[in-house]
Amino acid sequence: MQKQFVCIGVIVLSLLVVHSIPGFASTFKPSAPDITVNTTSDTVDFGGAQQVSDLPGLDGQVSLREAIIAANNTAGPQVIGFNIPTSDPGFDGAAFTIRPLSGLPPLSDGGTMIDGSTQATFTGDTNPAGPEIVFNGGLAGGCASGLSIYSANNVVHSLVINGFAGTPNVCLPTGIGISSPQATGNIVTGCLIGLDASGTSIVSNANGVNTDSGAANNRIGGTTNGECNVISGNSIQGITLSSDNNSVVGNFIGTDVTGTLAIGNGAQDGIGVNGTNNSIETNIISGNRSGVFLLGSGNKVMGNFLGTDVTGTIALGNTSLGAQVHGDNNIIVGNLISGNTLDGIGFFSAHNNLAQGNRIGTDVNGNPSLGNGRWGVHISSGPNGPVSNGNRVQDNVIAGNVRAGVAVFAGVRNSLSRNRIFSNGGLGIQLGPDFPGLVPNDPGDFDTGPNELMNFPVLQEAKATSGRLIVKGTIDTQNPKEVVIEFFANPVPTPGADSSGHGEGAIFLGTARPNPNGHFTATLPRVPVGTIITATATDAVGNTSEFAANMVASFP
Repeated sequence: MQKQFVCIGVIVLSLLVVHSIPGFASTFKPSAPDITVNTTSDTVDFGGAQQVSDLPGLDGQVSLREAIIAANNTAGPQVIGFNIPTSDPGFDGAAFTIRPLSGLPPLSDGGTMIDGSTQATFTGDTNPAGPEIVFNGGLAGGCASGLSIYSANNVVHSLVINGFAGTPNVCLPTGIGISSPQATGNIVTGCLIGLDASGTSIVSNANGVNTDSGAANNRIGGTTNGECNVISGNSIQGITLSSDNNSVVGNFIGTDVTGTLAIGNGAQDGIGVNGTNNSIETNIISGNRSGVFLLGSGNKVMGNFLGTDVTGTIALGNTSLGAQVHGDNNIIVGNLISGNTLDGIGFFSAHNNLAQGNRIGTDVNGNPSLGNGRWGVHISSGPNGPVSNGNRVQDNVIAGNVRAGVAVFAGVRNSLSRNRIFSNGGLGIQLGPDFPGLVPNDPGDFDTGPNELMNFPVLQEAKATSGRLIVKGTIDTQNPKEVVIEFFANPVPTPGADSSGHGEGAIFLGTARPNPNGHFTATLPRVPVGTIITATATDAVGNTSEFAANMVASFP
């Protein structure tokens, strides 16, 4: 009998294409076990060198500890399955709980699969909410981790791993730890990590899943039904990627098993990334401190829900930011980032990152109903670090946020291009914390500050002809012919004009370049008479201005 553990949702992928994510409505087919665990006890009744052929020991039973020892000592791949009778004292009517008396041996031989779904194959689906096999650390000692993986190509599937809580100020163990340069190609799927067997109550580990010490090319979750993990309720962090080239795909991180209730990972974040070139795709990451915290470089965050429930229409929030970026050259593409207590995306002492095709402050349908509690995108310095330079924010929908849509408070060459920005509580684009309102233009544009306090364009007319919109204006800045003017329309009455009289910019219309004297004429798609027209200016190195004063499109 195959597990029917529902963990299915919709995810926004690159450039706002809607896709489905996999879940626990499982299509996973258990493999025939080479070793069958038939007790929840932690007994070992043989020495340390036994192989699979030596099982069982004198007591006729095989514990999980004995199974791992035998698999480590036996060459080739091994599948550890479960067939524990319902008469076992560790069975509570739904799940079978194994409580090791100390830390288990690490998976050191490679190619071992621990497959909890085999229990349902033998005794039926006694726990429709989740896996039948629970691995609890309550008796293992304060520093014991759940499962440790030091070798390659192991698979951990369909287990509940909880209660490896550690000792404050002494040690902070993890539910599953993947460590060492040899630990490559490992897969963790279909597990509940940090919750009870129902997937609704916290039984925390200190940390959920960690990769470190050179462990690369490992996968947590997957793209097919049955591979989604629920990693929630852990007291420190849900997932920590302190190594390179790993992937986290299709999981619920910080919610219950239904993806509708927040059960956040506690003191830190849903996913913390210290490594490089890791991929975080199509996850629900809500209820944590920050959803994703990027310290490393070259990582990809794509197609996730950061701050909402599984439907993308209800805010669960992360209590800090949806995505917090302190590294360089990261890519944040096609996510829904809404309902978070502070910012949607924050770049702090972060350089040359790309945020593209995200919905920031809206629901999954683009309605500005789930705004983040401060700025949609916030570009600034770190607590004690330098400014943020060279970041690109383009092709996003940024709407419904409590303060400005985009705030650039420290740094230069931060390019804001082709975004749909509307219905935010503050300015569409705000340059500098010292200017809660508009930054005035200065003659010649010689002032300095965030984005060099780039002057905004001055629109002179916007004529709506039968087939096109003609906009004329000027820009007063250095080297005006190198500047790109972007034009935007704000339909009336909704969203209409910003109360500041500048922007926002609900619909991107097109671009133009000024002549050497700063004059420009743009031929753009037709809009109805009465539409509010505005524009931004971006110089040759990427400094983007605030929005121009609004101009009403009129008859010629």
